[in-house]
Amino acid sequence: MHGPKTALFSEGYIIDGAEPGPTAMIIGGIHPNEHASKEAVREAADSMKVRKGRVILLPTLNRAADLEDVRGLGGVDMNRIFSPNVKRVAETELAEAVKELAKEYNVRPYA
Repeated sequence: MHGPKTALFSEGYIIDGAEPGPTAMIIGGIHPNEHASKEAVREAADSMKVRKGRVILLPTLNRAADLEDVRGLGGVDMNRIFSPNVKRVAETELAEAVKELAKEYNVRPYA
C-alpha cells in the first residue's frame, strides 16, 4: 500500500471500485489491545466489494503497541494525538501520516 512511511504504521489496504467516486477510510486498532476493531477491519478487507469510489482500510494503526499488545506505548493514547497541540514525536508523526494519507486520497474532511 502506498501510504505513511513510519515504523509505527503496519498494514493497509486500498480497494478501488469499478467506478470513480468518493473515498472512505476505516481505521482499526487505535487501541491495539482491543482486538475486535482490528479483526473487523481485516475481515472487511477480505470480503468488501466496492462498486463506486475507494475504501482505505487500516486494521492496526500503531504497530509498535500492537506488538506489545498494549493500549499505547509510554501511556500514549492514539485516540488523543490527532490534535496539533500534542508534542509526542513518533505517535504524532503517525497521526500526521494518516492525515496526509487522507488528504492524498481526498478523504473528507480533507477533500
